[in-house]
Amino acid sequence: MFEFMDIQAFLQLSCGRWLTQQTCHQLGQFTAQSQTAQLNVELLEVNDAEVVRLCCDAQIDPTQVLCAAKLSWQKKKSFIPSSSRWLSANRCPLRQRRLGNRGSYCGR
Repeated sequence: MFEFMDIQAFLQLSCGRWLTQQTCHQLGQFTAQSQTAQLNVELLEVNDAEVVRLCCDAQIDPTQVLCAAKLSWQKKKSFIPSSSRWLSANRCPLRQRRLGNRGSYCGR
């Protein structure tokens, strides 16, 4: 059976500094893009002025807020140009060995 976590516990456990990374490879063009970001999650008091202002802007009663968090991030993007030789493909012959009744595998 799964235990579900409420949003307050989730935000408390998520507070801190996190590193995120995403890489996209364009194999047909031999290029890649990579993004990294530092994500900061900060727990705020429910009566914080910024929280109250956001509630008022969204027409939400600030007294109904259970928890609040502030997320911020800084990202970097890098591009590996097509002239870079970052990918190579090789063919290597494999021969099959028999291992009796234990099946078989391919190897050298």
